Amino acid sequence: FKAHSLAKAKQFKFSVPEAFVVTDKAFTAFLKENKLHSQLNTELERVQVQDMHSLDYASRTIHDLILSSPIPEFIQTDVLQQYTHVNSRNVVVRSSLYLEDKYSSPVSGELRSYINVPVTEIDEKIKRCWSSLFTPRAIMYIKQREIDLKKIHLGIIVQRVIDAKASGLLYTKHPVNQDDNQMVV
Repeated sequence: FKAHSLAKAKQFKFSVPEAFVVTDKAFTAFLKENKLHSQLNTELERVQVQDMHSLDYASRTIHDLILSSPIPEFIQTDVLQQYTHVNSRNVVVRSSLYLEDKYSSPVSGELRSYINVPVTEIDEKIKRCWSSLFTPRAIMYIKQREIDLKKIHLGIIVQRVIDAKASGLLYTKHPVNQDDNQMVV
């Protein structure tokens, strides 16, 4: 859960750009306010995991449902209020997944992040992050493991963009073989 890791780093006085989290509860509220839970479950129930066309269709349908639904005003208001504390013209909008399953990295690798997002596009990018939970590969993973949507906790990190001299990615667990004793840069 990236958001948790960032909070821990900040707690231990590491230099972490200002950020806030649109919690998994906001995603749940978004689904509830737009009455999407039953539609998502219906699409997921119909999927035949061995049929790529079925997976693609369900993915497109769910993406369309999420992207065409409005973010409730109370969530928008909270996001804008929190945005003022980030103190940046543009932000990074990143998915942060916690899945009650020890092998969540295949789904995590499917999730979207967006860089240099102006305030006028934050709502759209949040919805795109939410909808990225439903790529064909992620749907296959969810279906094969019979994971209940209620066990998927998807937050969104909205973080100040910094001018970096260098950047990189460190996996503290090998992303392919899940070995805790191997790190990959």
